[in-house]
Amino acid sequence: MGLTAVLLVLLIVLFSMILGNPETKAARRGRREAEKTLLSGHYKIKNTDQVNTENIDAITKQLLSVISKGGSIDNLYHFLSKDPGRKEFPGHKDRVREAGYTGGSNEEKIRQYIKIFSEEDLPPWAPEYLAVVKVLLDNMCRELAVLSGVPDFLVVREFRIPLASEICRTDIPSVSERLQKAVGLFAGKWVPPGETYSTYQVNRQDVRGYLLESRKFTKRMAVMDKAWADIEASLYNLINNPNWKTAVRYNPDFSRQLENITVIFLTGDIHRRKADVMQLVGNPENGPGIIWTPDFAYYKNIPEITGITADSVQTIFISKVNIGYTFRDTRTQTWLNRRKNWLTDYFVSFFSHRVAADFSPVKEEQKINYSWNSAFYKAKAVHDINKAIASMHVFGKKKVYGVRDVAFVKINLIEYN
Repeated sequence: MGLTAVLLVLLIVLFSMILGNPETKAARRGRREAEKTLLSGHYKIKNTDQVNTENIDAITKQLLSVISKGGSIDNLYHFLSKDPGRKEFPGHKDRVREAGYTGGSNEEKIRQYIKIFSEEDLPPWAPEYLAVVKVLLDNMCRELAVLSGVPDFLVVREFRIPLASEICRTDIPSVSERLQKAVGLFAGKWVPPGETYSTYQVNRQDVRGYLLESRKFTKRMAVMDKAWADIEASLYNLINNPNWKTAVRYNPDFSRQLENITVIFLTGDIHRRKADVMQLVGNPENGPGIIWTPDFAYYKNIPEITGITADSVQTIFISKVNIGYTFRDTRTQTWLNRRKNWLTDYFVSFFSHRVAADFSPVKEEQKINYSWNSAFYKAKAVHDINKAIASMHVFGKKKVYGVRDVAFVKINLIEYN
């Protein structure tokens, strides 16, 4: 037997020993299980009705539940499809479905609102109709606040909503928190090829490299982003729903409530795109994480703008803003291109109503909340622009999703006496 043949036999024996090593087998099983748990499109636990909560698709399903059949937004749309003047739906299936979301815990709330609306000068059919809309809108607001993860301090301060903890239910994790937890648990189970559980310690860089190279991860995250966009589309399309307009005509406060929850949800969307998906993997100071963002196109034609902020000490701002929208959303792009002057005037006014601390926090508590504050201010601008776009285009159709981000490319602040 020649030397080459001997070496080949030795390599085969060595390879077989490695593959047969119990630690190697355990690492291989653990790696496959971790990848399947986080990235599989099948998130039901085999032979059970239980859902794997550590799976990106399952988290996305939670997000989409509000616009799926029986979800809070879907229920509101269903009720608005009824003629406001009718006592009940003409079809049996629709009546059964309505009973599902007007009964139970909602029944007493509806009765309470009927009493309140009955004290106003309204048509005979209106108190009950408005009471159901109010309860369904409250349910929608509560559920979207939970999904967005917007903290209580922002809800109380900016939206003047009392008992914010009841609205936000901060004991329930948001979509972003669930995703970070899922990635953290994945990192605890996953080991790179060639390593075993006895030789490998969680390495933030290894986990990051694997996820960024994974087509499944990229695909799952893109599906999740589209879910955020589809929910936002449903909120903007509600504005132009004829029966929603009827409800608003008899109770204008509905419009304010819808605006609030739309901005809250936009804030959550913008903030989660700036948050580290790997926040719970190792020490963030020991290496970069993953800031996952979709492919946006940016409208960059707004010129550099200047003006005076709302500070007590006169402060000049010099700013440059770009507007992000979904890649290949040509209708939004066209809308923006035709309104360069309007957008320029809008952002002059936008910065004129802000103070320097909104963009350059000086106190420690401001720094802690700065990322949420920044997301909120961007969400306000996004919402103001999208309301105008929604008056011309149906969102979610023909790839129209309006503006989804605002980039403050440059903000220079100069105090003068």
